[in-house]
Amino acid sequence: MEYFYMWNAYRIFFYKVQVLCIYLTNVFSSMTSYFILAVSVERSFGVRTPLQLQYTWRAKKVITTMILIAWISCTLCGYHLIEYKHGFTMIMNGTTLYGMPINIATIPSTSKTLLKLIKYWKTAQIIFTIFVPTICISILNIQIILVLRKSEFLLLQQQQQQNSDSTEHPAVRSRSSDHEARNRRDLKVTFTVLAIIGCYIVTHVPSAVPFILEIFEKHSVFMSMYYQPLSNCWTLMGKVANFVLFCLSSVYFRKRLMKILKRRINAIPFLRRRQKKYSGVSSERSIKSQAIKLQKYKNGNDKDSAHRQSSIVTQLE
Repeated sequence: MEYFYMWNAYRIFFYKVQVLCIYLTNVFSSMTSYFILAVSVERSFGVRTPLQLQYTWRAKKVITTMILIAWISCTLCGYHLIEYKHGFTMIMNGTTLYGMPINIATIPSTSKTLLKLIKYWKTAQIIFTIFVPTICISILNIQIILVLRKSEFLLLQQQQQQNSDSTEHPAVRSRSSDHEARNRRDLKVTFTVLAIIGCYIVTHVPSAVPFILEIFEKHSVFMSMYYQPLSNCWTLMGKVANFVLFCLSSVYFRKRLMKILKRRINAIPFLRRRQKKYSGVSSERSIKSQAIKLQKYKNGNDKDSAHRQSSIVTQLE
């Protein structure tokens, strides 16, 4: 809106908040990387020791992990709040205010100790928010593939042993079909895991290039104008794709997601009243139909048949 765009007070607010927005963008990006890493740890632990999983990830530990990830991300990206300042000037014959971000490295009065601190801080962010999660996620997901391959090899040996010790009968055929189903499932998991690793590496590693160039003072105007926005968009696409690959590829997650959505929809008062109205009509009809059918069979001579029919009707209703 031109009113806000040309209003100098709003322009000052926009320029001053811009640094905070850059800081929050990097914080949330770092948090998503660590959340994907935490999910990879949980999946790897669940595949290796499935019976102990329910005793490990309780609600308190999950909340503590989320708070710890948020604190680490805020700390690693803290240098964004002090690296840039905004300079203001009047343009268009003194009628419009204009602001420009200025790196404190270009200000002569800036302490050299502060510049070194920012340089080391930025290096730590690159290492611990891009490269460390990438390496750990790759290792953990490769472990999942190795565990699945190992279990598949053991099952194949067991099936060969059973086939050599016994003749072909329905139980053996059933175990063979179970083995084939498991192979298909493991193959699907393998492709999903490889897609997660590849998607994460391809979409996250390029985002480190602008920061690396800034460390070596090679950051050009082209990087700020074109590469960095494209890199941010590419990284965002990668995070969304990883969510889809991680979660929506799971049948259990999709079923649970639908249950949660239905529960949230039913919590809306207007929809809940409508559902109760229609469910009451359905229940009344089903009770009347059951009463008529049971009365019909009660007057008959075959009590066993009536008992079976009433059970069937109850189950169907």
